[in-house]
Amino acid sequence: LAMRFDEATAIAGPATANLFVSSSAPDTELFVQLIDRGPDGSLLYLNRGMLRASHRQIDRSQSQLTADGRIYRPWRPHTERSLVTPGEVVDYLIDVFPVGHVFLPGHELVVKVHAPPLDDNDYSYVQKTLPGVNTLHFGGKFTPYVLLPINPKQV
Repeated sequence: LAMRFDEATAIAGPATANLFVSSSAPDTELFVQLIDRGPDGSLLYLNRGMLRASHRQIDRSQSQLTADGRIYRPWRPHTERSLVTPGEVVDYLIDVFPVGHVFLPGHELVVKVHAPPLDDNDYSYVQKTLPGVNTLHFGGKFTPYVLLPINPKQV
């Protein structure tokens, strides 16, 4: 997934990614990275979000909402594990950690969806579920999107 910017555009704050995913396993982990790709192909990592499918429950009354009622900071109770039905397409709302960045003209926001890394500077992954095959669904009623905190007058 990628979105090109024709003018300087500032983002500042939390973001969310809505993804439609099916898995061959009853539980899975999803990682979403936001990346700035320059016209020369250079990549600048901005931030990421992560979600274990069995902990997808959201308490809307505790979540932060936009003026039109969309959740931009989901609050998850983590009180019970809810497995998914293998093969079923599920709508996941993935909280991306807050980010502040200015996209310059010609740059693109790249959204990378992947499995957890084994190890990186901030996170050590301990696999607790059996591996599965995940499929990201596009089109029709399955329209993934990223909700960005765009600040139009800050550039």
